[in-house]
Amino acid sequence: MTAYRLFLRVVVPALLVVAGAQNGRAADGSEFAMVGDDQTQVAQNQVSGVPPDRPPAPVQTPDQKPQTPGTRYENAGQNIPITSEGIPRPGVPLGATDVPTFNVLGRVKLHLTGYLQPRYTQQPGTNSVISIKRARLVLDGSLDKKVDFYFQFDPTLSPALLDAYINLKPKDWLKFRVGQFKVGFSEESLLGDDLLVPVERSVVVNKFSPDRDISAQGRDLGAQAYGSFIVTKRSLVDYWVGVFDGGGIYNIAPNHHKAWVARVIAHPIKGLNVGGDYYEGKTGTPPAALVAKQRADLELGYQHGRFYSYSEYLFGRDGLVHRSGGYGLLAYRFVKELDAFARYEEYNAQHDKAHQIARIYMAGVNYYPVKLLKFGADYGVLKDPASGKLGSIALAQLQAGW
Repeated sequence: MTAYRLFLRVVVPALLVVAGAQNGRAADGSEFAMVGDDQTQVAQNQVSGVPPDRPPAPVQTPDQKPQTPGTRYENAGQNIPITSEGIPRPGVPLGATDVPTFNVLGRVKLHLTGYLQPRYTQQPGTNSVISIKRARLVLDGSLDKKVDFYFQFDPTLSPALLDAYINLKPKDWLKFRVGQFKVGFSEESLLGDDLLVPVERSVVVNKFSPDRDISAQGRDLGAQAYGSFIVTKRSLVDYWVGVFDGGGIYNIAPNHHKAWVARVIAHPIKGLNVGGDYYEGKTGTPPAALVAKQRADLELGYQHGRFYSYSEYLFGRDGLVHRSGGYGLLAYRFVKELDAFARYEEYNAQHDKAHQIARIYMAGVNYYPVKLLKFGADYGVLKDPASGKLGSIALAQLQAGW
């Protein structure tokens, strides 16, 4: 499928939804595997020499209540929209903003939080049916209103240190982040794992988004400037510009070299996100010549009350190997304890080869019985790019936060 047809299938329907509303997250390492970024394999990339595989823009809602999110989400770049009914958007657990604060020496404010995600996976190529997908521990705090810090650990991963950075915030429109953190690219990549609507991210984001394509959890070492241009208490434009090492956390992919990334998201009306991202670096192992690693992303999202939608179309290349793909997500929170979603996604692993396009149709529900507890159950159909046969995907995940 051409990029034009994919744009028509993924982005245009989302645009129609926005217009209508205005009117009234495989173990075998295959290119179409649905298991997440934590299990993405790098072996085939080392053989071929080609890589495989926010803070998100704040989503403003027309009826959003004034609130002060916990530092955990603020530092991670998260905005937790709460409707006038006191219901979070789809994917967000109840009580997500209730983060306790501890004062140290009378001036340092600390937060200690985390979550556990046991998961059941059933799909073609799955080796581990039941696993501990994530076990996160977050320690963050602030020295004053303009200086804060953030650490995140996961003992199920190696290396276990995911985030370690400092924020300097002299102005709303000019802030700085230095350390190890998520690269400012792709809404779905940047969104916290505990805030995803589906159990797992889309294939194209896990396989192709920068620093997820090298099993680095979307993170790298670097420095970033970011901020929001606020008019009448509402952000009109958010931006991120950063320079990164290119090799991911702890330089786990040394054949990837220095990179820079830029992201701009505009909010022309309340609840609407529209913008783009660009990433450029180099990949290759000397003495062989380095080749360009380029990624671009078009984003469109909308939230109104209990309704939430997001679409992305990613495209780029590693040397002469061109890839692309996208997804479209629609979700609705029926009551505070229950929401549901539907997602279509598509990924072309290599444009100049036949039988490379994977398509997945997914739907699921999330149940929130009590605060910080979330149960997600997703079911989907995968069309094998080689055989054209259909295979089923079933994911179930319990998330317990603290």
